[in-house]
Amino acid sequence: MNGLLKVARLVSGPVQRYNEALGRYRARQRESKPHPSEFGLPSNYGASLRPTTGTAPVAPGPLLQGPPAPPSLGKLSPLLPQQQAAVEFIQERGGSGILAHVTGAGKTRAAIEAFQRLKAGGKAVRALVITPSSLRVNFAQEGVQKFTDEPVSIIAATGEHGPIYRKPGNPDPEATYHIVSYDMFRRDPEGLIRRTGADSLILDELHRVKDPTGQTFRQIANVRPLVKNVIGLTGSLISTHPTNILPPLHVITGQHPLGRTSAFESKYLQRDKTQEAPGFPLFRPTKWLSWLLSQPSPKGEITGWKNTTQLGQELRKYVHYVGPDAVKGQMPRKELETGRVE
Repeated sequence: MNGLLKVARLVSGPVQRYNEALGRYRARQRESKPHPSEFGLPSNYGASLRPTTGTAPVAPGPLLQGPPAPPSLGKLSPLLPQQQAAVEFIQERGGSGILAHVTGAGKTRAAIEAFQRLKAGGKAVRALVITPSSLRVNFAQEGVQKFTDEPVSIIAATGEHGPIYRKPGNPDPEATYHIVSYDMFRRDPEGLIRRTGADSLILDELHRVKDPTGQTFRQIANVRPLVKNVIGLTGSLISTHPTNILPPLHVITGQHPLGRTSAFESKYLQRDKTQEAPGFPLFRPTKWLSWLLSQPSPKGEITGWKNTTQLGQELRKYVHYVGPDAVKGQMPRKELETGRVE
């Protein structure tokens, strides 16, 4: 016991000094560096897609030029300019792509319209829409039923009943759109595609696949070869780290168009290696010790993008971006009435 106490006292001093030095180092980092979530594309697209330095990798390019757009296949008003551009984007890229549109830009209608035109052109028959459970009814009623005359059904969870609901093992054979939650899809992805006859996927809230180790990403990536078209919808393509963009691109294309994680980081991310973390007494921390002691990455802190011109060119092949500036004046004004409470 006395020997253990001596060892503990011997180790506690260096460890305490290391932790104090690490605390001072992190304080300097917080003062001089933005949080990683601020690099590149903010999760809410607050102002624009801008990295800390350089040119934005994804910029809202000019709307496609050409003859007047054909009338919408939907039941209501013509498409907005950004919706029409998004539909053409999907068509020109063979039926697959990501619509990274700010909230209010109308990406749901654009995705439905894109699928309708693929269907009219003989390039699609049925769509399996994967969305959070709480958004299934909204996608059916405020999306498919509002903008088309196509039959739609919702894959029911336990206890859900009604004309629009169908059990997972018995989908509606007449439905053009089958809507399922991510949770339900993960249980039997291949079976759902086979039973519904879907040849297209519409992935609402696409950022849910950003974790390459997660079950959602793996299941969708596994069934990607079974369908012809994949349309992804998101308002936050990158939320916590620049590499968040890689899993969505993989499920859309079935490939790794920007390389795998290490290659992407090496080619497109800038790191500051001038301020190294304090070294542990007697030896330099290895990766496992770095994780154990929560030491900053030995690669250096991310400070921004590099090779942004090339990155932008690559991203525009797969991502159609609409930022807040493009929808100014399209959102309905709120009329507020203020009352006095005595």
